[in-house]
Amino acid sequence: MALCLTLNNVALAASEKEVISVQPNVDSYDFSASMEITVGNCPNMPDQDCNPPSPVTAAMVLIYATEEDRFFNENIVYEKTTNANGQISFTTLAGGKTFYLRTISAYGVRETTERTPSRGVAFHEILFNK
Repeated sequence: MALCLTLNNVALAASEKEVISVQPNVDSYDFSASMEITVGNCPNMPDQDCNPPSPVTAAMVLIYATEEDRFFNENIVYEKTTNANGQISFTTLAGGKTFYLRTISAYGVRETTERTPSRGVAFHEILFNK
C-alpha cells in the first residue's frame, strides 16, 4: 500500500516502510552559545590609548531579540548587572542570532549589537569615555 501526500502542489509518495517528516518553517537555534561582556571606562579616549580600561561595576546590561524591542524598551530577553571586574556572562543563548544590547551605567547609556556564534562564545566590550 502506498501513501501519497500533496503539499503546495508537490506530490510526495511513500511506501509503508518510508516515513515522510514535514516540518514547519521556524527559526531553530541550538542555545549552545554564550556571551562574555566587559564594560569599561576610558576617560581620555580617544586622546590616549586606554589599555586596560577601568572596570564599570553595577552597569545594567539589557538584551533584546529585536532592534524594535530595544527602541521601545519592550520584551527584554536577558538582564544582568556587571560584577566588580565590570564583567557579565550570559549562557545558553541562541547560536547564530543577533542580539541588541542596551548598557546603562553611571557613565551613560550605550546601545550595541552582537551576533552569537553557533556553539561558541561571543566576546563583547562596551566602553564609556567619561
